[in-house]
Amino acid sequence: MSSANDIGRAEALAAEALAWMAQRHVPPTAKNYELILSYLGGENADLKTTIDGPDLQGKPMHTETVWTFDGKDHPVKGAAAPNTTAAYKRVNDHTFEVTTKIDGKPTVTTRVVVSADAKTLTATQTGKSADGSAVNNVIVAGKQ
Repeated sequence: MSSANDIGRAEALAAEALAWMAQRHVPPTAKNYELILSYLGGENADLKTTIDGPDLQGKPMHTETVWTFDGKDHPVKGAAAPNTTAAYKRVNDHTFEVTTKIDGKPTVTTRVVVSADAKTLTATQTGKSADGSAVNNVIVAGKQ
């Protein structure tokens, strides 16, 4: 069983990678992104992700999402598609899923698995992007 500290580190790693991926629905290839993960605390242990950098067309982008692992839709402020939400659901101590929706319709599901040592994250994305193109990505991220 992982300690609360290990789970917290795993969730933070997952949140960082997932926030980046959720905005793009593509494997990470762009440069010069800044991601800030803030623990807001509170009754639901809310987290906030803020991402600044270029969008897929190279234009400046700023998004913010306040969320928790409650399975409910949380608005993604600044997303390219209006009315974008993300719902985060914990599967177990090392796995969670995020369902991204536009106008209430599911577009991309991301299943994130964090290794037991919290150093590796594997995210599998499936679905369709806002423009209707297929999304089938496997993203592996590491933390030193």
